[in-house]
Amino acid sequence: MGTIQHAKEIIKTLKSEGYEAYIVGGAVRDHLLGLKPVDFDITTNAKPNQVMELFDARATGFKYGTITVLKHPYTYEVTTYRTDGPSEDQRHPDYVYFGTSVEEDVMRRDFTINGLLMDEHLNIYDYVSGQEDIIKRSIKTIGDPILRFSEDALRILRAIYFQGKLHFEIDFHTLESMRKMGALILQLSNERIINELIKIIKTNHQLQAFETMLQLSLHHHIVGIEKTVETIVEKKKSITTDTFFTICFYYDLKNMQTWKFSNQQKHKYQQAAELSKSHIKLNATHLFEYGLEIVKLAARTQSYLYGINYAMNKLEYMYAHLPIKSHVDLKMKASEMMALSHRKAGAWIKEVQEDMVKKILTHELKNDRTALFMYFRETYLKGIQNE
Repeated sequence: MGTIQHAKEIIKTLKSEGYEAYIVGGAVRDHLLGLKPVDFDITTNAKPNQVMELFDARATGFKYGTITVLKHPYTYEVTTYRTDGPSEDQRHPDYVYFGTSVEEDVMRRDFTINGLLMDEHLNIYDYVSGQEDIIKRSIKTIGDPILRFSEDALRILRAIYFQGKLHFEIDFHTLESMRKMGALILQLSNERIINELIKIIKTNHQLQAFETMLQLSLHHHIVGIEKTVETIVEKKKSITTDTFFTICFYYDLKNMQTWKFSNQQKHKYQQAAELSKSHIKLNATHLFEYGLEIVKLAARTQSYLYGINYAMNKLEYMYAHLPIKSHVDLKMKASEMMALSHRKAGAWIKEVQEDMVKKILTHELKNDRTALFMYFRETYLKGIQNE
């Protein structure tokens, strides 16, 4: 996040010291599209140490020429003109050369629509025909698309993201190169793939993006999402992030378990997928066993896959009025069951508790001590022998 005013101030400070500086990338593109830019990146011929001397800043990417300038409450990346060396990890160049030419710096960037420059007076500088491609609503790499994608395979998914975000078409040669180079996606870290998928899902034109992904068979290079992408395109229905990943777990649990989600996220998606497979109308027992969040996610998943519709406010009401929400809320303790029956602890206690909970949830039994003790005596004390 940032403001145009802060970006202008940074440029003016750099220029006052004799350096060149421009806003570059998505902020310029969005400005020309009449959208409100939220992130402002600045390119300059000042070296990283020179930028550090001028601002309250952090050396977040010093070896790559990137310094993060702090302008409360926002941050701004200021990067020295550079050309990139080869990249072994498909992400960072193995080395960079700091340059003196902004034209040369622009040529290393991904797409023409992201290669535009803007000064503090909002004048545009275009060395890559980016303005023409914005008018044509076209996503096209700067230079050879094969080279651009081999430098960083994430750019293949980035093209899909920009299509979903901007509702642009992808240039034919860029599109065909994405098809040819698609297998490079396999070299990307799972974390980067997750982040880009989330961004794609959150775009206003995600269906167009997923259709292109399917058209180019890119989904086959992201193990675990194949059937989900095919389902989205077939149903032509937009999807939320959590529902997307739940359906991935639904179709391909084995592969999705290897994804780099937090344990909490993985548990949520796996449980919701498991519950969705039941095809049973979700009820109070499910709310007790899984909790409200997972049941609501399962409801959205069932709605997406099978057309089973739920009123979320009804599920919320049902959960709020559950007569019991946890085994610890049971008004008869395990120790009391053992004392009354003269039995040792064992699996039988869990069976009794589950029986009681089930009857409480179906309103066959009240969760109060008198009712539970009476039920226990009548149902479980007869015929029980000391172990």
